[in-house]
Amino acid sequence: MENETIRERYGPWALIAGASEGLGAAFAHAAAARGLNTVLVARRGDALEGVAAEIRAEHEVATRQVVADLSEVDAPLLIATALSDLEIGMLIVNAASEPQGPFLDLPLAKHLFAIDVNCRAPLALAHHFGQEMVARKRGSIVLVTSLGGLCGLPLFSSYGASKAFGWNLGECLWDELKPHDVDALSFVVGSTRTPNLERSGAPETHLRDAVAPQIVAENLFEVLDGGPTQYSQPEVEEAADRLFKISRQEAVGFFSEQNHATFPSKAN
Repeated sequence: MENETIRERYGPWALIAGASEGLGAAFAHAAAARGLNTVLVARRGDALEGVAAEIRAEHEVATRQVVADLSEVDAPLLIATALSDLEIGMLIVNAASEPQGPFLDLPLAKHLFAIDVNCRAPLALAHHFGQEMVARKRGSIVLVTSLGGLCGLPLFSSYGASKAFGWNLGECLWDELKPHDVDALSFVVGSTRTPNLERSGAPETHLRDAVAPQIVAENLFEVLDGGPTQYSQPEVEEAADRLFKISRQEAVGFFSEQNHATFPSKAN
């Protein structure tokens, strides 16, 4: 989509949840490069200010930061209250928690934290800002999901399950909101070289094959109106197509083999 079309079609402000580094920061830069003012949301205020400073230096747009922990029940209300004076035309929910390890070996609190961040918070943010967009009859909601949401994801059980939730929710919003001139999209991302992936213990061979966040972010802005689901790269869509065509046992087995080989220390 053309830059002017994006701002006119959706509105002047983009809110990126999970914007302190990696893919979220790349989404914020891509939005700002297209003339959208940016609201950056994350837990770490110092990291947010760093991203905001980069955006102000590189793009002639306004920025605002909201420090919020999306695992907390009142975080969506805090965000909505802080932004009550702005017209949020685009919501990109990128924040994610990825507990790693066998399901029973991880504390229950880590699984519940992931559900709060990956499911409850996106739903609450989409519900609030979606109502405002419908009232204005323009807007865009992007739920960033993962190829790992397609089937069971051994060693990342609650992450994969929560990404399936987001994938399904985004597709429902696409259908329900399009009569109100609001676009919604589940954006499926494959392996991306983010700081989080680098901290995960993945080997260098895996990191080398991962895609740069900037490429993923740029590709999002080419498909905003192409819901219900779009993929970050053709290779990710091709992988999804292959997984859809095999049995569930084979699909889960594929991810199990891949994850145990890539993250052996997490399997023990």
